[in-house]
Amino acid sequence: MLHKYWRNFPWYIQFIQFIILVAVMASFFAFIIGPIIVNKMDVSLVDIQNLNANSTHTAIAGGLVLQFFSALGIFLLPALLYAYFMHPRPLQFLGLMKPANLLHLIVPAIIMICAEPLLTVIADCLTQYNLGSNAKKIQEENDRLMAAFLSLKTPPQLIVSFIVLAIMPGLSEELFFRGVIMRFAAKRTYNIWFPIVVSSLLFALLHTNVYGLLSIFIAGMMLGSFYYFTGSIIPGIIAHFVFNGSQVVVAYLANNATEKVAITTTKSLSWMILGTSLAIAGMFYLWKSKTTLKPYWASDFDPQETLTGTE
Repeated sequence: MLHKYWRNFPWYIQFIQFIILVAVMASFFAFIIGPIIVNKMDVSLVDIQNLNANSTHTAIAGGLVLQFFSALGIFLLPALLYAYFMHPRPLQFLGLMKPANLLHLIVPAIIMICAEPLLTVIADCLTQYNLGSNAKKIQEENDRLMAAFLSLKTPPQLIVSFIVLAIMPGLSEELFFRGVIMRFAAKRTYNIWFPIVVSSLLFALLHTNVYGLLSIFIAGMMLGSFYYFTGSIIPGIIAHFVFNGSQVVVAYLANNATEKVAITTTKSLSWMILGTSLAIAGMFYLWKSKTTLKPYWASDFDPQETLTGTE
């Protein structure tokens, strides 16, 4: 029956329910699960708070495990539980449908990889500006943590880091920002670009990467566009974890490179132009072959349900 699901409430009540759900799950993992994990791994919170590239493998592993459960509690479980409470078809609610065009599963990932040089250059350019001491401190904390997580040198470390830094964010952040937040923003407008912008802005702000803010926002816009052009959130999930995963793999190769076989990342103008051109071509292909979201995609009830009053 309709009254069993949260979709029967006004949108602002739904939003409050979602915020409460996020707060409860995040608090549970931060104050209960987190300390238990730290205790079991015989790592102190001080060690994790001061993680850097020279930290012990145990401390870094503890930090990665906490990062995994943080993403689980803040993003993944709230999105999944909200969809379950909200709608009788939770997978459809989150956009987890097979795209009509199977090439849409591959092209977005290629676009993200090709856009990486441009996004890197944009982030590098912002580092030339003084954004204040607070911004600098936040950025230094973010860089120190990522340096620790990417100081991987063994295959098991590569696997763990790939799961925590690539697969988990690709799944959890897409379901949270594109599956839920983007849908919320779309409830009050018929313009698809407004929810894409809103979800991308929140996506960038919650990454605590000050100088990478614009690059992450652009990446969020691309991920939101993938959802719109393909009618499915799955291509964005794949593109997200392929993009993150490529950086993890490059870091692993760089850490294990010999003097004779150096692994470097190029920031040359020609490489950036080539990658950007290919990314634009890929976006053009998605636009030409789009199977866009249905006009009522953000509605809590399908038109047939509205007419019949049944699920």
